Amino acid sequence: MLFAVFAASLAGTAVLPLLPELVAQAAPGATSAARQAHISALAAAGPVGMMVAAPLWGLTSDRMGRRPLLLLGLGGFALTLAAMGRPQLESLYASRLLNGLFAGAVSPLAFAIAADRAGSPADRARAFTSLNAVAYAGYLVGPLLGDWVTTAEASSFHAAAATVGASMLALTLSADRGAAPVASGDEGGTARRAPLLIVSAMGAGSLGVLHIALTLRTDTRDLSREGAAWLLSLCGVVMLLAQLVWLRVGWLASRARRLLSPALLMLALTLVASSYARAPWALAAVLAAMAWASATVSLLTSYLISLGPRKRLGLNLGAQCAAAAAGQTLAALLTSWEMARAGGAFVWPAAAAAIVLAGLLFEFGGRRRPR
Repeated sequence: MLFAVFAASLAGTAVLPLLPELVAQAAPGATSAARQAHISALAAAGPVGMMVAAPLWGLTSDRMGRRPLLLLGLGGFALTLAAMGRPQLESLYASRLLNGLFAGAVSPLAFAIAADRAGSPADRARAFTSLNAVAYAGYLVGPLLGDWVTTAEASSFHAAAATVGASMLALTLSADRGAAPVASGDEGGTARRAPLLIVSAMGAGSLGVLHIALTLRTDTRDLSREGAAWLLSLCGVVMLLAQLVWLRVGWLASRARRLLSPALLMLALTLVASSYARAPWALAAVLAAMAWASATVSLLTSYLISLGPRKRLGLNLGAQCAAAAAGQTLAALLTSWEMARAGGAFVWPAAAAAIVLAGLLFEFGGRRRPR
């Protein structure tokens, strides 16, 4: 399970540094504005597929079982990833969209299987933290792998697809065991799911603002591909460290709600600070702080949502994945529009929304009122 999540995150992020080169090969006569539009649209196409498919994968897994669907998702993910080596725009868009459709099965079903097998909230917290940690390890390695590939050749995508295929083999050969009884609880029930989905979208979208801004700056030569890859990998390092800290501290099972508002406030402050970050060291510091806050928000929301009824576990986690993908999609499109219009990132409205939502969550994050 850990290897499957790692392989999917590694393969997905390795494509990002290659998007400017892929677009340049597919549309050699396009203007700079047209290239940036294609890069942003391709970056958004994957999350759009996840947004559509993740709840459906989760809902189907609640009724038919999770492991076969997870294997199907990984197989489709590998095949569509291998198809991205063809330098035609139509093929790139189709591959990215289908890649997202199949990727929508990996994270929700992996987390759902972990929740099914957890014997207590503490076990579930440790499992979720470990899965998040290997996902962010993939985010760390993926951009560096994409930068290491000197040209966007088909062989690089075939290698990434083979990595995902190896995770399928590991899942197939591993012994399956039944789900352990889960302790009762309704902290993440459907009554509280809607605000958590909004928070998930905000956490993923906030970091997506800087991710797509870095990718676009490589096309305009404001930033080298190597520099963008290292900054994206810095995000992976900090996200991985955040998971290791929370795993070590062990507060997730008992203080998840109380940690959510401070994490959102940190996210809002880093969004505001990103408007003033010009020097490389300042940009790296802001990106690191935002990565920490975003990783913490993702972990907290997925854990709280998973505490709902087991019969809707796959659906709820799929909805959380879809919300995060929606945030990434909106971030890619708005950032591209804002950079084309004024040369800056679309951060102030997002920061204001984060601060307002964080204030509302002080009530949501407090102790449950007696019934």
